[in-house]
Amino acid sequence: MPSWNSTSASSARRRLAEQIYRRIRAGIQEGQLRPADPLPSSRELADRLTVSRNTVTAAYDRLGAEGLIDARPGVGAFVSVRATRPGPAVGPEAAAGPRPQPLWASLPAPEDLSQTVADFDLRSGIPSRAHFPYSAWRSLVSGQLRQSAASGGIYGEPAGSPALRPPSPDTWPCRAECGPAPARSSSPTVSSRRSI
Repeated sequence: MPSWNSTSASSARRRLAEQIYRRIRAGIQEGQLRPADPLPSSRELADRLTVSRNTVTAAYDRLGAEGLIDARPGVGAFVSVRATRPGPAVGPEAAAGPRPQPLWASLPAPEDLSQTVADFDLRSGIPSRAHFPYSAWRSLVSGQLRQSAASGGIYGEPAGSPALRPPSPDTWPCRAECGPAPARSSSPTVSSRRSI
């Protein structure tokens, strides 16, 4: 007995949806289905073809995405009035493709701005050179370089700069009002010993 898994089921469903899509599309293009003609509901067509309703819905969704049908909830699906049969190409003009409207030919060509220098540089992420404080920046950088050269490349305190550390609990403002901090012991308390 062949194994039937979800992968083969989904590929079979895609193939059926593709067949339904192609048949309805061909009917529209060949003129068998005209604009505003109603299509069967997804449930009705699924029953007629003995396929899942999801399969028909997938085909209808694709036709709708291409503008070939209009589906209105509660009303049904209809061949779109915008869906027209592709006619045969007539003459070399049809083969040339779309052309711009004559209005565009009468407009002057825009001037080439690639060589002009703008009054303002509005690009993002680029600081203004005219307003950048080079002298202050230079003095701050050189001061930091002098300090690091004086330290001889020795690392600072492992805990970081004392000015940037958070205050210790002993220096909190409420200590004066709340009383002294509880004594810290290195041995576990009686209650923690019981849990061990």
